Amino acid sequence: MTAAASADLLALLAQAEAARDAGTLIAGLAAAERAWGLADEAAPDLRLRVGRLLLHFRYRSGALWALVDDGLRVLPLMRDSRVPVGELIDTLRMVVLGAADVGRFEEAMALGHEAHRLALEANDRPRLSLAINALGCVFERIGDPWHAERLLLDALTQARDCADRHATSAALNNLMAINVGAFYLLHDSADPGEAQRLMQRSLPYAEEAMAMAEAMSDPFYQAFVRGNRGEVDRGLDE
Repeated sequence: MTAAASADLLALLAQAEAARDAGTLIAGLAAAERAWGLADEAAPDLRLRVGRLLLHFRYRSGALWALVDDGLRVLPLMRDSRVPVGELIDTLRMVVLGAADVGRFEEAMALGHEAHRLALEANDRPRLSLAINALGCVFERIGDPWHAERLLLDALTQARDCADRHATSAALNNLMAINVGAFYLLHDSADPGEAQRLMQRSLPYAEEAMAMAEAMSDPFYQAFVRGNRGEVDRGLDE
């Protein structure tokens, strides 16, 4: 890499990191994409730093297909560089959620099981909860919200047992989302009361998740929770 290209890469990286810290998605994504395009010949640690920033912006901006494609390039760098296992698990989970949302289920399952195995081996209870949570989301996208709910209840138990706020809030929010999906599947079934019972069961999760969201300063998470809570309220009104 030439000195000029290296200077350009470092400048773009600084722009992307500043945008991440400021929560500026459009500018951050543009800088991270340009940096990633220059990073092929960079040192592995620098290329990894750029790649992880790019995944952050892909996820936050909803560019999920690109998130998975880029994740499959960044994850080998993380494994080879021996980053802390917790950081690897967090990145795996991000890519799993993106892959599930765009229907790339084979990749989602494989990476989800890797995250689960690593969390078990590390005895990392919060991340074990989050890995189970992610696998539950994959099953929901496949079309089995009932197995997904069982996994999310396990994730919630794990999170409560280790008193981890982030894992607890993620489990509550995804329980709402999964049950809303099941509600729509059951909406025209022979037993409409079953769909209503599902929403009644979701109400305590919704109330607790909203209380936790209001105590957080992350608007990204708050938007998800408010959207799911609104779906629960809508289901209860029908």
